[in-house]
Amino acid sequence: MPEDRPENKAELLEHIRSGWEELQRLLGVLAPDQWEQRLGDGWRVRDHVAHLTAWERSLLALIRGESRPAVFGLTQAEEDALGIDSINARIVANASGLATAAIREQSGLTHEEVVSLVETMSDEDLAKPYSHYQSDPALRYKAAPVMGWVSGNTWEHYDEHMSWLRDAGVGR
Repeated sequence: MPEDRPENKAELLEHIRSGWEELQRLLGVLAPDQWEQRLGDGWRVRDHVAHLTAWERSLLALIRGESRPAVFGLTQAEEDALGIDSINARIVANASGLATAAIREQSGLTHEEVVSLVETMSDEDLAKPYSHYQSDPALRYKAAPVMGWVSGNTWEHYDEHMSWLRDAGVGR
């Protein structure tokens, strides 16, 4: 996967595509029982996939001007009070009652939705700040281009979690 930061929509979509393909290649070799395997961080493979899906859903909410914390079952005040580890623990807990097949299906559908949404955006849209997409006055300080959030919740995030899979020997 390219290590350089994308400078436009075409490069961003290529990073997302190649990262997703690599993740799917790693996951595709797993037998059903291996989705229950705990990795070095204590999470099961299925927890990692549910986590990635939740953050992609939060990206959809960001761009659509919807509540990102609501994706995690939180209010903005609750999200502000919790640290990232607590939010991630909530994501894993929320997915614990789902069948692995449902987690896999939601992952694919959510990813397709993210790609479709990014495809509708222009380079100018991706250069707009986070605060352009979120009307909450408390979020106005987030002036960095939304492309950074797209990268951070797609290809960069996949890469982070693929390292856990690789460290556990998945894909060898």
